[in-house]
Amino acid sequence: AVDPSGNARGRSPSFQLMTPLVDPPPLNDLVASWKLDEGFGITALDASGHGLDGTLSLGPAHVLARFGNGLDFNGASGVMNAGTPEELSKVLPLSVAFWIRPRDLTGTQDIVRKGIAEFGSPLGPPAGWAVQLVTPGLLDLVLDNGTNVPGDLVFNVPLQPNVLQHVVITLRSNGGAAEGELYLGGNLVDTVF
Repeated sequence: AVDPSGNARGRSPSFQLMTPLVDPPPLNDLVASWKLDEGFGITALDASGHGLDGTLSLGPAHVLARFGNGLDFNGASGVMNAGTPEELSKVLPLSVAFWIRPRDLTGTQDIVRKGIAEFGSPLGPPAGWAVQLVTPGLLDLVLDNGTNVPGDLVFNVPLQPNVLQHVVITLRSNGGAAEGELYLGGNLVDTVF
């Protein structure tokens, strides 16, 4: 070690930094979490501990992402299917979080869809929800109340094209009506009813 005048002061004391090996506290309300960072194969592992692994199909590409590996969905055909387990049937309250870098802000593109094969289809499941990107880059939380008559909560803050953005959408009941909140980069930017 050297003092402020530049004189040698002998050896510096040695030290160690230690972090105890403990499991993080459980997230009781977390139903499923797919990091999509496997880097290969067709299985998307569920990090929640509930074993709700998904299956990749129709061509999402494994790519290097912001935090390691990721998947590149083309907005039209790539799918991760987690099936229809009972744990995923709850609609309210709901939080959905994802990273997205939209290349095209036109048309209607599915981002996340749960329980609805196609809106208005008599063959579709009885209820569910979807997050879609709609022209001109707005996020649309589509709710199907079980009658195949969808309701929409369209957020009025557009995503930016070709920019990686962290999105969180929350949904809860507020006096019997659905209330959605949109967070971009950790900041609440819109609330819709």
